[in-house]
Amino acid sequence: MKKVTAYIHIENDLKPVEGYLLDSSNVIYIGEGSLKVVGVKLEDLIYKQNTGHIILGEVPKGISEELLVQSVINRLKNTTMYDYLLNSWDRAEDIDFDFIY
Repeated sequence: MKKVTAYIHIENDLKPVEGYLLDSSNVIYIGEGSLKVVGVKLEDLIYKQNTGHIILGEVPKGISEELLVQSVINRLKNTTMYDYLLNSWDRAEDIDFDFIY
């Protein structure tokens, strides 16, 4: 897990955040008390946001950031979308997927 600085759109400006590179085009980081995933593109050796955020949930106070991120990454890698939707998704909110056939 590589720690990186990514430039994220915050209040109509690109601002640096510290996060962890999930793969060549995604960074996971804590922002505004939530764990978020954002798509990035490497431009001139700088990771810049190029997609919207996925908010995974609120971050408990006092938890180790690295431990939390590693735990979430492990869970995501070992959970199918089927299992996630049926067993973990907060059904208090509607979800809308655009399926491509």
